[in-house]
Amino acid sequence: MIAGIETGGTKVICAVAQTGKPGTIVDRLRIPTTSPAETLGAVRSFLDRYASAGALDAVGLAAFGPVNVDRSSPSYGWITSTPKAGWRNTDIPRALGLGDAMPLQVVTDVTGSAVGEQRLGAGVGLRNVAYVTAGTGIGAGFAADGVPFLQRSHPEMGHLPVRRYPGDDFREHARSTATVWKGWRPGRPSGPAGAVRVNTSAPCGQKPCPCWRSIWRSCWRLSPTRWLLTALSSAAAS
Repeated sequence: MIAGIETGGTKVICAVAQTGKPGTIVDRLRIPTTSPAETLGAVRSFLDRYASAGALDAVGLAAFGPVNVDRSSPSYGWITSTPKAGWRNTDIPRALGLGDAMPLQVVTDVTGSAVGEQRLGAGVGLRNVAYVTAGTGIGAGFAADGVPFLQRSHPEMGHLPVRRYPGDDFREHARSTATVWKGWRPGRPSGPAGAVRVNTSAPCGQKPCPCWRSIWRSCWRLSPTRWLLTALSSAAAS
């Protein structure tokens, strides 16, 4: 089996798939992102069910950052100078109990998404893919020929300015994401902020939905050939 872990500012997704069929998920778990000890402890328990039985062949980690992706570094896989409270200098591989014998690939969360979309999703058939995400943070990842684009570090295309749509007086984003970003502007498009905006974790149902106006205004300047919109599922349904 192979395991995939995606750590986000709001939630962590864990999945296990067959080694020869990475698109066939046999088990998955969604964990709220709280403290490193609590969150990574839950991830470790999930992985241990397979590792203890000798059924785990490799682990892939796609983490929010900044994250150290330099394999030659002694702090490979560490969350470094993140603004997320309590997570600075977090040694994720050690917290998950991953020893040197366990093959591990670490990329940024958006780079992992770019590779996944290129191999199995909206980017199939395209040689190079750029994946831009609007969530608790805003950033981009790149995949070239199915391989993550990274060397000693990861490309930085985050911290894009998000201008307020004219007439949009929504100001709950600061309160809804205060424990994570302390009102910093990239908290505006996060899942919790979006849920507060429409008072639900599902689309608000209005036509046209006022949420999309802000999203469109923020993204149109990138002039993409293909847009991919990812949506958070309801917390109540997870």
